Amino acid sequence: MRLAIILMLFPVMASAQFGRYPYAHARPASGSSFPSGAVSNYDFDEASGNLLDQVASDDGVLTGAGIQGDSSGIINLGHYYDGTNDYVTLGTGQAFSTGDVSVSLWVFPYELAGSDQFFVGGPAGALTLGFYASDDGVWLGLSDASQFTNTTALTLTQDAWNHVVAVYDQTANTVTFYINNVSEVESFTYSFTANNTIIGARAAGTALFNGIMDELTYFTKKLTSGEVSTLYNSGNGLAY
Repeated sequence: MRLAIILMLFPVMASAQFGRYPYAHARPASGSSFPSGAVSNYDFDEASGNLLDQVASDDGVLTGAGIQGDSSGIINLGHYYDGTNDYVTLGTGQAFSTGDVSVSLWVFPYELAGSDQFFVGGPAGALTLGFYASDDGVWLGLSDASQFTNTTALTLTQDAWNHVVAVYDQTANTVTFYINNVSEVESFTYSFTANNTIIGARAAGTALFNGIMDELTYFTKKLTSGEVSTLYNSGNGLAY
């Protein structure tokens, strides 16, 4: 009888404990199905200390309290960004200047209206990816907003996991956006300036993201639609 009562109460207790935090999937076994060409990967599973690059050594230094350790990611833990003063500063491993590039990540936005928010950014001229308060679409461009492109049909969903991918084809001058494995192609022509990368903001302290982020990967190539589908993994995500 006691066991039955405990089992009946568990969902209520879990809901009270985690609130808006989503439940994480167990980490799938890593395997050869993960697309090649990754130059940096962040699984956000560290409970303390620096954010570790699982591919290279471009680790991140955290600014702000409460980012780590208590938020469920799409797989295991994720980073919670409060939209006020939380962000991560990386080195120059993602300082893309020329050539093709792809960015893949999972985001769980807590709000979409009211302020511009960016998932990754950097100083002027750096590659940025995020959204503006004027709409729920995804934007890619330069951190100073002098050059950018955005989705017009695809939109993000608040309080839910969104798999966001941007594939920049420098030869074709296009960006192929994906949100939850659905694509949209937009024109874009520019070379990014080599600069340090920031996670959770457009630049240090500006356009800060409010939500949870997980499984961020940079590629120095154009991901194919099949590779994006592999990373999406039927909405479960895929570990590096």
